[in-house]
Amino acid sequence: MAKKRVKRGQPAAMSQKNFSSSIRVVVRQDGLALDDVTVSLCTADFCLAAVRQDGWALEYVPESLRTAELCLAAVKRIGRALQYVPESLRTADLCFAAVQQDWRALKYVPESLRTAELCLAAVRQDWWALKYVSESLRTADLCFAAVRQDGYALKYVPESLRTANLCLAAVRQDGRALEYVPESLRTAELCLAAVKENGPALQYVPESLRTADLCLAAIKQYGLALQYVPASLRTADLCLAAVEQSLWALEYVPESLRTAGLCLAAVRQDGRALKYVPESLRTADFYLAAVKQDRHRHALKYVPESLRTADLCLAAVRQDGYALRYVPESLHTADLCLAAVRQNGYALQYLPKSLRTADLYLAAVEQNGMALKSVPESLRTADLCLAAVKQEGWAFQYVPESLRTADFYLAMVKQKGWALKLVPRPLRAEVLAKIEEQTPGGEIV
Repeated sequence: MAKKRVKRGQPAAMSQKNFSSSIRVVVRQDGLALDDVTVSLCTADFCLAAVRQDGWALEYVPESLRTAELCLAAVKRIGRALQYVPESLRTADLCFAAVQQDWRALKYVPESLRTAELCLAAVRQDWWALKYVSESLRTADLCFAAVRQDGYALKYVPESLRTANLCLAAVRQDGRALEYVPESLRTAELCLAAVKENGPALQYVPESLRTADLCLAAIKQYGLALQYVPASLRTADLCLAAVEQSLWALEYVPESLRTAGLCLAAVRQDGRALKYVPESLRTADFYLAAVKQDRHRHALKYVPESLRTADLCLAAVRQDGYALRYVPESLHTADLCLAAVRQNGYALQYLPKSLRTADLYLAAVEQNGMALKSVPESLRTADLCLAAVKQEGWAFQYVPESLRTADFYLAMVKQKGWALKLVPRPLRAEVLAKIEEQTPGGEIV
C-alpha cells in the first residue's frame, strides 16, 4: 500500500503538540521556514522565535500577530524588515532601531519620522543614504558626514551648503568631487588637493588654474591626465613624467616630443606602447632595444615581420620564452628554441615538432616541471619525469601510470621527501624498505 504523502503543517502519526514542538525547532534554526507553517500553528511565541532567527520572517507573520514587540525584534535582526511592519506600528523608536541595523531601512521610514538625528544615523553608516534624505533635512553636519565617507556625495549636497570647507573635505576624499564644486569655489588650493587625490580631476580645473605645477601634480597621480594638460604646457619633462607613470600617456604626447628616449620609457613598461611610436623611430636598433627592455613582453608582437631578424627574435625569447609564438617559422632554429624553453618551459607548446628533441624536452621540464604536460606520452621517460617532478611536484599528475613503479617512487622520494605521500599504500612498504637499505638510518630529505 502506498504511503500517504503528508503536507507540512498537517501532523500525521504524531500528536499536534509534538508536531508543533518539532516545527518550532525548525523555525529557530531557519526563521523563513515560517512560510511553510499553517496559520493555525502560528502563535505569538512561535512567530517571535522565527523573526528573532531571521527578521525577514516578518513577511510570513499573520497581520494580527505583528505586534510592536515582534516587529521590533524583526527590525533589530534585519533593518529592512521595516517594510513589513504595519504603518500604525512604525514609531520613531522602532524606525530608529531599523535604521541603526541597516541604513537602507530609511527608505521605508514615513516622511514624518525622518528626523535629522535619524538621517544622520543612516548617513554615518553609508553616504548613499543621503539620497533618501529630503532637501530640508540635508544639514551641514549631515552633509559633512556624507562627504567624509565619500567625496562623491557632494553631488547630493544642496548648492547652498557647498561651502569652501565642505568642498575641500569632499575633494580630499575623492578628487572627482571637483565636478560638483561651484565654479566660484574652485581655487588653486582646492584644485591642487583634488588632482593630488585623483589626477583625472584635472579636467574640472578651470583653464586659468591649470599651471605647470598643478598639471605635474595631476600626472604624477595619473599619467593619462596628460590629455587635460594645455598644449602649451606639454613640455618634454612633463611628458616624460606622464609616460613614466602610465605608458598609455604616450598617445597624448605631441609628435615633436616623442623622442627615442621617451618612447623607450613607454615601451619598457609594455611593448604594446609601440603602436604610439612614430614610424621614423621604428628602426631595427629601436626594436632590438624595445624587446630587450620590454617588462611585459609584448614587444615582438608589434615588430613588422620584415624586421623580425634572428638576433632580434633571440633577444625576445631570452626576455620571455613565450615570445616564441611571434617568431617566424623560418627562424625556429634549435638554438633559438632551446633559449626559449630555458627561459620559460611552457614555450614548449610553440615549438615545431621537428625540433622537439629529448634534450629540448629535458631543458623545458627543468625550467618548469609542468611543461611535462606538453611532452608526448611516448616520450615521457623515467628520467624526464623525475626531472619534471623534481622541479615541480604537481607535475606528477602527468607521469604515465606505466612508470609509477616502486623504483620510480623510490627515486622521487629521494629527491623530494614529501613525495612519500604520493606513494600508493601497496608500494609504500617496499619503497620504505629500499630507502632503509640504500640510505644510512633510512633518512630522506
